[in-house]
Amino acid sequence: MLVKFIKLDMYNKIMKKVVLALCVILFFLLIFVIFKSVNYGSPLEQKNGKKEFLSGDTCEIKLEKINKWIDEKNYCETVDDCQVDESHFGCPVGCYQLINKGEGLEDVQVAYNAYVESCGACLFDCGRTPVKDEVRCVKNKCVDKRYMDEQEKEGSFCGGIANIPCPEGFTCRLEGNYPDAGGKCVPSSKTIG
Repeated sequence: MLVKFIKLDMYNKIMKKVVLALCVILFFLLIFVIFKSVNYGSPLEQKNGKKEFLSGDTCEIKLEKINKWIDEKNYCETVDDCQVDESHFGCPVGCYQLINKGEGLEDVQVAYNAYVESCGACLFDCGRTPVKDEVRCVKNKCVDKRYMDEQEKEGSFCGGIANIPCPEGFTCRLEGNYPDAGGKCVPSSKTIG
């Protein structure tokens, strides 16, 4: 009987160690799964050449990303580098985009479609699209000449339906929290409050 008790006691000690080892393994596995599911990558994710959003992105963040992705394609050395693209988007991004002629917007299209599907679309009447003579290369950005004079000074209009950029050294301070909100250009070095 004493032998059975000793064997049972040894068995219980071994089982406690096995259960403890399994709990430790499960704990580390859980930690691994949690860290694996957290995305530490760039907020501008790109998979198979297509721009995509992160799962926790709000509609406002998604719109900011779309505008950033489009803006990354707006660069030039001369006006001949610029093209007007009006084939991809509408509200709230704008009726036309000024981009480099070597760029396309197909990779942003999937993200824009996902934005419209999850955040909804809006409608507005588009103004006249600029013709080639109305486009200029200013400070390595393609700009609509119709708005150039306004863009050269502090307090000038920016954003809006046409997503009018501020000149270099200025930041657009929006005066609303909706997709086609307009604002004023303020020097980038000033604190925006």
